[in-house]
Amino acid sequence: MAPMAERHWEAAGEFRAVTPSARTIRSLMMLLAVLGAFGGLITLLGLARGGIALVSNRALGYGLVLLLTAGLFFVGLSLWSANVRLLIGRGTVGYRDIFRRSRFWSHGEIDRIIDMAIIYGRSSQPQRGFYLFDLNGKRLLVLSQRAWPAKDMTDFIGATGVHIDYRDAPVPVKEISREFPNAFGWGARHVMMATVMTMAAATAFAIGGYVVVSATFLR
Repeated sequence: MAPMAERHWEAAGEFRAVTPSARTIRSLMMLLAVLGAFGGLITLLGLARGGIALVSNRALGYGLVLLLTAGLFFVGLSLWSANVRLLIGRGTVGYRDIFRRSRFWSHGEIDRIIDMAIIYGRSSQPQRGFYLFDLNGKRLLVLSQRAWPAKDMTDFIGATGVHIDYRDAPVPVKEISREFPNAFGWGARHVMMATVMTMAAATAFAIGGYVVVSATFLR
């Protein structure tokens, strides 16, 4: 039996709350769980050997980095799955983010919806999705076609009353930024630098965890 649709009440009215695609989430969470378990196994083996040999120290470091990184992404994905919702009403749509904050848009507030694939870096794959813009060209929301059930996406877009502008050819982010200068910030235009900074922060966190574990168990 299909699960009963979740209902969501706000001051703006009653909305049908749509959950993310269960199949996509299960696949990602299984992958992260396997990576985290593998990192945990490497960490335990490194601790079991006492961390005296150089190989053991390296294995412990690699295991901790993998364990912490996979664990952080697993927790983030779990929160995203539990909290994020598409909200579909009568002539009004909304979106609830990972912190359970809701935003709503009625007819006229969403000016354009473009189905396009954007290339964020030279070595990255084009990221296709539905990009929603307001009257000033500001990006309101990006919906990945892999993250939501197709029927619910159709209902959501239909409730906006906006015709979809489909673009088949992938477009570089710098090019689309010239068309919509208010839509893409520094992180989107410099995705490589943003990725490096994120990875550096995650690595620093993992190294900090390694230092704590080393000081606790390898004294």
